[in-house]
Amino acid sequence: MGEKKRILHILNSNSYSGAENVVITIIENMKDTYDCAYLSPRGPISKVLAEKDIPYIAVEKLSVRTIRQAIADFQPDLIHAHDFRAGMLSCLTGTHMPIINHLHNNSPWLKHFSPWTIAYAFCCRKFDRILTVSASVMDEFIFGKYFRNKTKIVGNPVDLKKIQALADESTLKDGSDIIFLGRLTPPKNPYFFLKVMNRIVKKIPDVQIAVVGDGELRSQFESQIKEYHLEHNIKMYGFQSNPYGLVQNSKVMCMPSLWEGFGLAAVEALCLGIPVVCSGAGGLSDFIDEQCGMICGEDLEKYVDEIIKLLSDESYRRQKSKVSKIQAEHIANIRPYIESILEQYNYCLK
Repeated sequence: MGEKKRILHILNSNSYSGAENVVITIIENMKDTYDCAYLSPRGPISKVLAEKDIPYIAVEKLSVRTIRQAIADFQPDLIHAHDFRAGMLSCLTGTHMPIINHLHNNSPWLKHFSPWTIAYAFCCRKFDRILTVSASVMDEFIFGKYFRNKTKIVGNPVDLKKIQALADESTLKDGSDIIFLGRLTPPKNPYFFLKVMNRIVKKIPDVQIAVVGDGELRSQFESQIKEYHLEHNIKMYGFQSNPYGLVQNSKVMCMPSLWEGFGLAAVEALCLGIPVVCSGAGGLSDFIDEQCGMICGEDLEKYVDEIIKLLSDESYRRQKSKVSKIQAEHIANIRPYIESILEQYNYCLK
């Protein structure tokens, strides 16, 4: 048997959230087939990768120069670049090896004619494959129709048994009424979340809210908590490598994202029987409906009314919880997902 091919996964983020979790899942499920390394700016992700014994190439900043150096050191056979910046920088290295660009999110700039969309379209010509988590990603790209022949919708890996096992193993099992799970960054719309919570607290003064995640807006977010006088209602947990005990012991997840590629946190909540009240952005509308949660768009009152009903009507919540688990079983796809990624690798390396 010959030496295993090498895959270099490249990310511009250094935290641990949806996309990073997907990359780790791919690497862990391909250890017998490929040698993989993870390249990103140095940050909290390093602890997670060390725990999982995944080779990590940490850089101060992701750039053409640092990617070229990583290519020289690791000698990969294929580059799997995740999201737009990593994909574009990989393209600009001038490498002749295959590049897969894997898009985990929808970005607003995709919809408009601009230097960014022109630059990304140029890079798309160079990519061997473009993988997306939902049809909405390339549907919203102004030049997306020109690259459909190399675009594959792969979704996201959902390992139902693993999520349930992690929830059971978790040592952090505080109970809460409402949970927010995600980065404190503009796409996740955390300030709107606080507006919703402010209205709910006025009607249910003792409601308990868990916020799990970190990000660039954390200090402003905490300041706004004080402005709304919500310090006694909201508990900040920061980044958690295993947040599933907290999710399992909540009653409803609120996810008012401005954009999502897939919405992995919502699927994970469904796996644990937690209804999801969300915006419906990106791929969320593919699996969230009135049977397992609610799509509210940007309607603040709709969020408030649905969450209050879920908290005050136990039979209503139990029914949605039951359907949430059924929906999750339909989405669970870990084996076919890994097979679909392997298929793309084989295509690019043939």
